[in-house]
Amino acid sequence: MLDGEPPKRFPNRELLLDVFLGSRDSTKTPAVPGADGVTADQFRAKLQQNIDRLYTDLRHRRFHFSKLRPIPIPKLNGQFRVICVPTVKDRLVQRSIIDWLVARGKFPAGGSTFWIRERGVQLALRKALELRRENEWCVKTDIERFFDNIKREPLKRLVRTKLRKTSVLPLVLSAIDSEATLPRGSRIATIAADSGLLPGRGIRQGMPLSPLLANISLSKFDARCQARGVNFIRYADDIIAFFKTESDARIGFDFIRTELTKLELSIPDMGAPKSMRVPPKQPVTFLGQELVYRDGVRDYVRRIGSAKAAAIRTEIKTEFALAKLIGDENISSAVEGLTASVKSYLGAYQGADDYAHFEGEMRALLRSTVRGWLKDIFGNEVIARLSPSHQRFLGIPLEPDVAAAGDIEIAN
Repeated sequence: MLDGEPPKRFPNRELLLDVFLGSRDSTKTPAVPGADGVTADQFRAKLQQNIDRLYTDLRHRRFHFSKLRPIPIPKLNGQFRVICVPTVKDRLVQRSIIDWLVARGKFPAGGSTFWIRERGVQLALRKALELRRENEWCVKTDIERFFDNIKREPLKRLVRTKLRKTSVLPLVLSAIDSEATLPRGSRIATIAADSGLLPGRGIRQGMPLSPLLANISLSKFDARCQARGVNFIRYADDIIAFFKTESDARIGFDFIRTELTKLELSIPDMGAPKSMRVPPKQPVTFLGQELVYRDGVRDYVRRIGSAKAAAIRTEIKTEFALAKLIGDENISSAVEGLTASVKSYLGAYQGADDYAHFEGEMRALLRSTVRGWLKDIFGNEVIARLSPSHQRFLGIPLEPDVAAAGDIEIAN
């Protein structure tokens, strides 16, 4: 973010450069390339030249968003979520639009709604904890296939109302219509269709602007809930609401469902895995953490929980299995990637009641994973003879710096 007053008009060279240098694409673990194949490293190698060209194209209205690169992500139920990745320059433009709009106060978040860029998971969880202490009955649900079911024309009308007379309006409207490259008859086209990704409908997950646009699409729903006096928190498609009595919780759930139906959106029936009514002192999971009552302190606390911690360990072990890394990584980049992953989880779960135990587990997992690589490559006898100095020479520190990486957003 730029210091001082935000630039009056978009684009702005300094803003583009500042946003890139503050993004993941400027780090050693950038996001994957988009459909054009240009990597973040290639973009950074000629950074000033690329920034200048991008600024000129934006200023003269020659800039157009490219097609998105679809990447299927397996889910636990055997299905896929399709993430649509913009090119490096496209995501830089979208991030810059967000920074410019937020700096100008165009999209202040309300008291009950949160979105990934401006207000983090940590703040949403703190608010949820406060509400549960005051209203112990709660309803937890989420919107089914939310991003893929957003209606574009109503969203465009809301965006035009909010952004009229701003220079970014055409770009934001264009982003809404962004589509992925899906060759007819290809495997990815079949996966996309099966997952509910239909041309002309929905907002593509993977674009930096998507969470903001999704939040705008639910602005009327948020306003109606607030006018009704519902104590709720919404983070993208995750909704949790708090009530004094079971009867209020039943009525509140029906109200939430009715208001979403007006937007042609739906939530699972009560009793389904993702829609539940939770009585006082019973745990409920929201944004990856449990809100639980601890008898010892007679209060509600946030907890990661053993099941979630186990799932995280399994995910890291799978992602950083040696067989998966060899061919695509070297030992130095693998250690950097593993350390970055551990940092992200530590940052995401700061503030949890069992954080100290979780931190110890993550540090132990990092060490055991690195040592496992060594044993698989060199064998136990060789490893036993390696001194710490030899390990450092190989670029494999046993105690990398894994301080929590700030308020990293993990909301699942």
